[in-house]
Amino acid sequence: KYEITNHNQLKVAEILNVLGNDINNATDKKDMELLHSIVEYMGTLDNVKYSEEEKAILYYYLSNAWAGLIDLSIRPEELPFRNKELERQIYYLRLSIKHFDNSTPPFLKAQIYVNLGNSYDHIGRFVEAHAMWNKALEIYPDFGMALCNIGHGVLGYARYIDDNSQILYFQKAYNILKISLEKKDIYPEVKEQTKNLISDIAKNVGAHDLHLEFNWDDYKLGSSKEEVMYREWALKNKLFLNSLNDITTQKIAAEDNLFLPPIKYKKEEYPNTVYQTLFNQIKQEYVSARCFLYEAVYCQEKHFSDKNNYLMDMYDYSIYSYNMEKAKAAYRICYSIFDKIAYLLYEYFKIDMKAHEVNFNKIWFKDRAGKNLRDEFTTSYNWALKGLYWVSRDLSSKDENFIIDPDSKDIATIRNFIEHKSFKIIDYNFGGKMEQIDNDLTLQISREEFEEKTMKLLSLVRASIIYLAKGILIEESRNKWEGNIVSYEHSNIDEEYRI
Repeated sequence: KYEITNHNQLKVAEILNVLGNDINNATDKKDMELLHSIVEYMGTLDNVKYSEEEKAILYYYLSNAWAGLIDLSIRPEELPFRNKELERQIYYLRLSIKHFDNSTPPFLKAQIYVNLGNSYDHIGRFVEAHAMWNKALEIYPDFGMALCNIGHGVLGYARYIDDNSQILYFQKAYNILKISLEKKDIYPEVKEQTKNLISDIAKNVGAHDLHLEFNWDDYKLGSSKEEVMYREWALKNKLFLNSLNDITTQKIAAEDNLFLPPIKYKKEEYPNTVYQTLFNQIKQEYVSARCFLYEAVYCQEKHFSDKNNYLMDMYDYSIYSYNMEKAKAAYRICYSIFDKIAYLLYEYFKIDMKAHEVNFNKIWFKDRAGKNLRDEFTTSYNWALKGLYWVSRDLSSKDENFIIDPDSKDIATIRNFIEHKSFKIIDYNFGGKMEQIDNDLTLQISREEFEEKTMKLLSLVRASIIYLAKGILIEESRNKWEGNIVSYEHSNIDEEYRI
């Protein structure tokens, strides 16, 4: 049984230092029993008196311990849909980020974001992986491993692109990987692997295509100042339904050009337009929700519908307005899109369950208890669908499941209060933390926090829509038609380049 000698006589910093070294040593020695024992011991620590920085470090080390267990038990590319070790690693990385403060060293923050990005990439959440790697670079611009991961990630992303823009991804990956080699923190073995990968890209893509010049900013954003500002905001926050917006914020990505791939049908089913109809609705609802949120945040002049609407002043700095209703509508719309995604999967895979029981959390399971995953998903090795499943784990609120997102309960709670109870938004300058008041009938939240949570939800929905489209692309790439029969053959579209 693992324990730290003279624990009570040591300072917190000394305890953390011992833990960090012991986790690294146990991983190097491939000692799974010791790693499990360290994890169990860390769960007994009383961290009430720890500072925010110390909590961030503690949870970072816990994530490293679980990562060590993953490395010793299974290769990342072979990870099944469900993996307890990976769930814990992601949970503790996220928990570490929640405790970041001004005293947290920038390099540590960057390292945690890189690790979370890598974990996302391993479970098919490639859109969010890019967001994490880019956060790392914002904090620590010379972080070579972040650049290297972005290069690998962009190259992997290229395999989900089925149009002429694929060359842009190859160019981006090639150039970023070359830049990463100039950084001092690249591990020697990774450096050698990256050199070989750069050589492979040059050989397979060709020097001519890799050096073609494109003006990524030679596009018009709109015909009015308001439209231009809106599209610049969407670009900056990577909110366009356009995979290019994951690798650039230049004007070339300022359009919602994501589509489902051509879907083949059996003769007796043709024509079946339900997939495209559902996807059109999903896209339109998302785009409208995005605009609603922008207008709620940046167009704060009083709307004519608010005139002569007399409300009782409760002296609590609460805000009631047409614009706040737009923000709430954006939240409701985003939350509802997840179930529409589930219905599209239900129809596409011809899933055997009652239509009225379909929702984003249940669609993956054979049983109501949510213990047995459907063969349609677990046997497909479809990385994008795997990403969608892991998004559903973020939103799950069942007590028997391990919730891997510390904020997931808030997401569901906000939706519940907006839809069914009293929901009060407090002005920027007077709002505290989110809390339930009035005998738990009112949820009170600051305007700033609500806007942040709505933005997070909007980004999560966008990523999910992309996973949906790319997941179906992967399935269609495997479909080989022989008369009326669909057969499946392996495709390398979901093969990954990894560090």
